Amino acid sequence: MATFNESAERRLIATPVDDGAEAFVEMLNNTGVEYMFLNSGTDTFPILEAFARMAEQERPVPKIVVCIDESTAMFAAHGFYQLTGRTQAVLVHVDAGTAQIGGAYHDAQRDRAAIVVCAGRAPATFGTGVPGGKDMSIHWIQEQPDQNGIVRTFTKWDYELRNVESINWVMQKAFQVASTEPAGPVYLTLPRELLMQRMEELQVPPQNRHGQPVAPAADQASIDTIADWLVSAKSPLIITGASGRYPDTVGPLTELAEAVGAPVSGAIGTRMNFPTHHPLNAATTGGPSVREADTILVIDHDTPWIPEADTLEPSAQVAWIDIDPTKDTIPMWSFPADIMIQASSRTAIPALRDAVNKRLTDADRARIAKRVEDYTAASAAERERLTARALAVKDEQPIHPMWIAHCLEQVLEHDAIMLLDASAPESAGRTSGIVDTKGSIEWQMKGGTEESRSAPTKFEGRLSWNLEDCILLFPPLRHKTLVYFCREIGGNGR
Repeated sequence: MATFNESAERRLIATPVDDGAEAFVEMLNNTGVEYMFLNSGTDTFPILEAFARMAEQERPVPKIVVCIDESTAMFAAHGFYQLTGRTQAVLVHVDAGTAQIGGAYHDAQRDRAAIVVCAGRAPATFGTGVPGGKDMSIHWIQEQPDQNGIVRTFTKWDYELRNVESINWVMQKAFQVASTEPAGPVYLTLPRELLMQRMEELQVPPQNRHGQPVAPAADQASIDTIADWLVSAKSPLIITGASGRYPDTVGPLTELAEAVGAPVSGAIGTRMNFPTHHPLNAATTGGPSVREADTILVIDHDTPWIPEADTLEPSAQVAWIDIDPTKDTIPMWSFPADIMIQASSRTAIPALRDAVNKRLTDADRARIAKRVEDYTAASAAERERLTARALAVKDEQPIHPMWIAHCLEQVLEHDAIMLLDASAPESAGRTSGIVDTKGSIEWQMKGGTEESRSAPTKFEGRLSWNLEDCILLFPPLRHKTLVYFCREIGGNGR
């Protein structure tokens, strides 16, 4: 039997490198990075040179995605993380580039996006004798007392590389921390003189020895209690937020909702947590609000309702399942809970579904089936109402958003995704329109012009990426934006 030192899978691998920048690229390879999203600068050019040298030598390197600005790089990495579930890498310029990603960095934090952000750092070494030392005036004005502090409030971990020999462990830790639940961005600064420091080899650690910790499983006694509540509830409600980051939770959550006859809200957001075409989607069922529900299950949601504005029934039973149930990064956060479970929804939802199914009697199933039947009828009636409203405004000028929604529903395939960077209260979306697609839908909003007022009569655009079935009820937006968007994806207009 092989010992620890004899096992090839566990052994550090001496990898030839010319300098710290090549060591950085080798660690990108080691951590499984496929793409580097970047907007470069004067203190990150050694990394680009390393990419070029290594590619010319036919050594493996991630693909470079050059972005128009730093925020775009961050948003691109965020989107790719949502599609793949794999930690992404971003490279930006020193303090200026770091400041540019502020809003996008905030979004990554709140959306639990695992992104390793690497930034250049103005050199600290004086003199021209050291490669990469301070040799331009800009190196003084681009140095801040605390560059990392620009994004520290949004980051899980930040660190400045102190010696090039430790870049292997620093990079491993960065990707491990970013991907550990609750996932989120980390921030590394890379001083230029370290990137340009000569090296002969890098001790590359084995990938399989720095995995992310396994998220805790839900306490079975608590799961059993919640199951009892849901089975006996007369007006249950499930509120979801980020469970859809695990696509394999969508099926079990759907089965759980069907088993207990609970409408699901919060399904319209940055992720597809629950199929929005489903009759138990609260957007169309007219299901209970938090004020009316007697049992509420919250899963991976930061703000399921507004305290005081949405007053719960005093007798309502509230259960929370979240990997971060106390929301440590939200200073003012307090919601009522009778049971709060710290666990991965990936394991907790199937466990709760199974616990419910074990408890259901024939009488329970008959009672719940009647409730589901009522919600199904209400959902169908709501869809008919919305369709009628769309048809009633089809000839309006300027074009009405509901008519656009109706047209999109008729022509888009089930594997289409639309992108939008606008938001509105979820309740607004319940009365605006329906698009039947297969994806978690956002829109890419662009400013319209006067000539974009005319209503398109035919839509030929198609978008890709297969995700789960859903129906989007999107909020009303300004006609100029919507029509311009339709033209952008290939629509023909009058």
